[in-house]
Amino acid sequence: MKKTILTVLAILTYSISTAQSEVHRIEQTSPGALFRNPDYNKLDLKKIEGSPYLDEDFVLAEISGVPEKILIRYNILNDIIEVQFDNLKNYNLTKADPYLTINPLGKANKIKLLRYIKNEVEIFGYLIQILETKEIEVYRKNQVKLQNAKEATSSYQEPSPAQFIKLKPEYYWNLTANQITLIPGNKRGILELFPTKKDAINDFFKSKKIDFDDEKNIIELAKFVQSIQ
Repeated sequence: MKKTILTVLAILTYSISTAQSEVHRIEQTSPGALFRNPDYNKLDLKKIEGSPYLDEDFVLAEISGVPEKILIRYNILNDIIEVQFDNLKNYNLTKADPYLTINPLGKANKIKLLRYIKNEVEIFGYLIQILETKEIEVYRKNQVKLQNAKEATSSYQEPSPAQFIKLKPEYYWNLTANQITLIPGNKRGILELFPTKKDAINDFFKSKKIDFDDEKNIIELAKFVQSIQ
């Protein structure tokens, strides 16, 4: 049991959001990998409507490089995997190899730590894998923002509480370039990516009513694009 605990502790660190954040080591017997952020509990989630999580509850998950199943949940707002260990919740999985694949048990999709391109900028973060074949991979990037509370500006208005607002997800694919890039959000963007396939793309959109906000449609579109390359 002691060996198992030390193994799990050895793969955990807390990611500090700013250089000024103070980090406290709280497990002297571990290899120095378990940390706590003293600012973690300053955000009172009970006073904020909505949720920053993919799933509110912690679930058992298999993690690459970790021999034991552990309880996790994905914090969309901060793009971190929170870990619950011995009833302690304010710890995160290290964003590093080999902890690249998180498979929440009982859930349809894996969470993967990947490098992907958005607006010509490389990002290292988590994506939800919604399709994987030998030829193509498709991912979903869930998004949420924190909207601060607003005071009433007149007697005719009601104050609004702070709330987490779910935004439309983004979708990414990995085609033949071995690079994960943002899927355009409209037909025009697809045509710009594949100008030599204009006729085939136009025929596809004539035969299919593609909703770029619908995950099944995105998968169908990705499979089509892969087929014409």
